[in-house]
Amino acid sequence: MQNFEFNNSLYAKKNTFYLICVEVILQFIILFYSNNTTITKYLLLVLLCLSFILCIIEIKKVNAINLFLSILIGLLMIISTLLGSGGWGAFVIYAIFIINFIVLSKMKFSYKQICLVSKIYVLFFIILMFFSKRVYTIYINTNVFNYSLNPNTVAYLTLLNAFFLFQLIKKRYSKIKLLLIISITFYLLLETGSRTSLFAFIIFLIMYLLYKNKKYIINKTINRKYKFWIGFIIAMSFVVIFIYSRLLPYLLPSKEIIILKKNLFSGRQLIWEEILNLIKFNWVFGVGADYAFGGQFYSAHNFFLGYASIFGLPVMVGIVILLYRVLKDSFIRNKNENTNFLFCIWVSLLFVSMFETVLSYSLVLVFSTTLFTFNCCNDIMIPEIKTDKTAKIS
Repeated sequence: MQNFEFNNSLYAKKNTFYLICVEVILQFIILFYSNNTTITKYLLLVLLCLSFILCIIEIKKVNAINLFLSILIGLLMIISTLLGSGGWGAFVIYAIFIINFIVLSKMKFSYKQICLVSKIYVLFFIILMFFSKRVYTIYINTNVFNYSLNPNTVAYLTLLNAFFLFQLIKKRYSKIKLLLIISITFYLLLETGSRTSLFAFIIFLIMYLLYKNKKYIINKTINRKYKFWIGFIIAMSFVVIFIYSRLLPYLLPSKEIIILKKNLFSGRQLIWEEILNLIKFNWVFGVGADYAFGGQFYSAHNFFLGYASIFGLPVMVGIVILLYRVLKDSFIRNKNENTNFLFCIWVSLLFVSMFETVLSYSLVLVFSTTLFTFNCCNDIMIPEIKTDKTAKIS
């Protein structure tokens, strides 16, 4: 028979779970009032306070090495900022993301809790889309809320919405519901024109359909698979930067490759080339957010490169190690029916992070880490296999 192990120390307390729900709602309020910098600045500080409270309450669940590494990275960021580089806003954003990242990845949730947080996200997403209007290259609303959103942001929110919807139909699964979710998601992604989130959704779908009917069995092969793919995708983030900014411009001098009505060379190669040149002479502490993104280049369009340009290479290396450790431990140690599902999700999110800074974007910070609430309580252990000796004794 299959053994089940229940570790109550990992389960989310009611107060903790409600705090996570408040964070999600607060993140949507920040999103809805993104044009008001004063409101968003203070709301981000409130979100930071809530994140610290969450960490204090659940400190026993946090891996000590990951906590130490997070603090060390934070100290390097503070030093960089005090020396004139870095940026306090970027530090606050890092703190909010990383606290929720290292805490939620070690927690488990009941099915009712998973459904509730999923419904909260889907409800607010519907409100967002209902009141949004596409105007050329932005989504705006001037009636109820005061937001103006880049299509790439809307596409990322659409991608996350698909994950929450997939989770909601799990217990009452039907092919019609699945096709409806896929159709709506594809329509919205095509409307935004965001190729990154579109390809990320395709990657997720392929992996999801491959793993959907497979029961989760813990063994060394599965563990190696998680370690390999997480490390591979992180490494590919840097390979893509090199190919896109260094090789393709010389191999394709015309720079006119149209994919989904948009040129492949949409400007990222110029941004990455500029950042690489800046890092070459400021690799220890970076050049700061104001200098790197004060002009026309307002985003690094790569999660890791963004930290390298603002705070320096040591901080970026620390982020790489921390991200790998947290995700690896989460997939290997959280042995439940949603582990493969969550693995497929994070593979697609890491793909998006190759071309966007969504994991460190103030308007969507908490949404990505909230996906760890899919870690459900029914831990599955390896079935006991009797050896020849034990069989004879029994």
